Amino acid sequence: MQEHAAPSRNGTLPDIPDAGPATGSGPDRGVRFRGLWAAALLLPALAFIIAATFAWRQSDAESRERLGHRVAILQEHALRAFEQQESLLTALQAHTAGMGWEAIATSDAVLRFMVALSQGSPSAGLSLVAPDGHIASFRHAPRLPIHPPLDVSDRDYVRALARDDAPPGTFIGALVRSRPSGTLAIPLARARLGPDGRPDGGVIATAFATAFFAEFYAHLVEVEGEAIALVRTDGALLARFPPLPDPVGIVLPYAEALRNSEAAGPVRIGRAISPIDGEVRRYAGRRVGNYPVAVLFAQDASAVRAAWLQRLPPIALACILASALLLALTARARRSAIHETAALRAAAAAARRAQIEAEARAALEARLHAAERMSALGHVAAGVAHDVNNLVQSFASAARLLQRRADDPAEVRRLATLVGDAAARGARMTHRMLDFSRRQGSAAAAFDPAAALRRVEALLADNALGLGTRVRIDLPDGPLPSAAGERAEFETVILNLAGNARDAMAECREGGEIRIALAPVAIDAPGNDDVPADVVLAQGRYLRVTVSDTGVGMSPEVLARVGEAFFTTKPMGQGTGLGLSLARRFVITAGGALHLASTPGAGTTVTLWLREALRERIDARAEAPATA
Repeated sequence: MQEHAAPSRNGTLPDIPDAGPATGSGPDRGVRFRGLWAAALLLPALAFIIAATFAWRQSDAESRERLGHRVAILQEHALRAFEQQESLLTALQAHTAGMGWEAIATSDAVLRFMVALSQGSPSAGLSLVAPDGHIASFRHAPRLPIHPPLDVSDRDYVRALARDDAPPGTFIGALVRSRPSGTLAIPLARARLGPDGRPDGGVIATAFATAFFAEFYAHLVEVEGEAIALVRTDGALLARFPPLPDPVGIVLPYAEALRNSEAAGPVRIGRAISPIDGEVRRYAGRRVGNYPVAVLFAQDASAVRAAWLQRLPPIALACILASALLLALTARARRSAIHETAALRAAAAAARRAQIEAEARAALEARLHAAERMSALGHVAAGVAHDVNNLVQSFASAARLLQRRADDPAEVRRLATLVGDAAARGARMTHRMLDFSRRQGSAAAAFDPAAALRRVEALLADNALGLGTRVRIDLPDGPLPSAAGERAEFETVILNLAGNARDAMAECREGGEIRIALAPVAIDAPGNDDVPADVVLAQGRYLRVTVSDTGVGMSPEVLARVGEAFFTTKPMGQGTGLGLSLARRFVITAGGALHLASTPGAGTTVTLWLREALRERIDARAEAPATA
């Protein structure tokens, strides 16, 4: 700082050196503002680095989430498909039990049974392979016996199973081209059991057409560079999308990582170079149940980087604007400081004619005032920098939501509101699915049917069954007994019945209502008025669950057959005919019963009687619905 002039002995003011031009910039002033200039550049740059790092982690997390979600869908699809094929093998084993191979090779009844069994399934063909390796009967056979004979003894599943010491369980064969039909197929086979319950050297086989998987995979591939594969855990390729012209014999080396994995969670394989097209991709996979098969989902390795780069421009723009704002504030502060300094110098020049004490006091007050203003300016600049840094982080968060509609202001405002609502709804649905997917207990466990119906109600909320379909659940007030059985299986039964009701009301233009009601019932003696005549229940306490709809109903002829295994009124490929059979099995296993009533044009009512498991009472209103 400049030294104050001392007063002379005669009281006059001495000459004060000129402080220089009013607009000058001394070395102390340059040092004073150099930190502010640096902060105006470095703080936004640091905010950009932090926001870019967060955007990278977000892009990587979204990529991982997509991999895990797609793999879970693929596993569920493959597991259901394999289980359905196993049911065909079981049915064919039961139908041919006790028959010799000569009888099978000439039985038109067996052939007709295989044709009927294959209806509505993705099976490319059912076949029975004799111990000599020749096909004795298959669903595409024009006549029996087959001539000329078809030799399949070179197939890996025949070599593995066509012997007396064949291993138990289902064998997944390598991808083959079917000799009868010429289509690419995935074989599933079991050793045929003789009358003594031991392998008789023959094989029961079915096969998937690979087109079944390719058509489903095509709907899941939304981004260029993604690929889906179904492989055995030894690496043998079974199905792939995009399809290959000749996939037979292709082995993927990284499938070995799934050999000893469990089906409970996804297994991340990481980056790998595809041996098929040489592209570098990120892979994730999951084993399909206990089968020696896994599903793989792959995405282009550059997908995360591309998504990250799309997020950077809005972040960079926000940081540039913040830096420009800080620079403008700093420049304004510097101009103010220069003007104040000039005013102080002018006041010092005018004070030369004043008393030494007055000049010294005025100069001291002026410099003190300047120091206070500079201190305040420093605090203001720091506070502005902090606020702008917060704004930068807010811009970075908002940029993720607005990047796709940045050119439409009205749409941006609408999306800003909808994204918040969509996030809340997504949180609630996730909570519902997680809660619904939790399995508990065993077949002999007890569960709260009222709480289970609330979970189903939450899962069916927001038009889950389609627009126009209303779901109403009536629960009684007061305590209710717990029911015997497993909660997850009961919820599955109710969902299947609700889906059937929805299909029955599909032709109604105005939609319809599905009503699910729960009530306790006491059976004191045979012939109770609450129980139809064709339902037999032991005396005791029960919980009655009714699922009714306002659909088209069923004729007496169809009603007489509903509940038979594999019988369905739905179009081919849209139903298995096992829903009511499984529901009946559930209630009978738990000591209850099932009754079906329907009138054409007046809807259908399904009634379940669930046996009371415990005397302990559960308040029907105590447990809140499983929503978030």
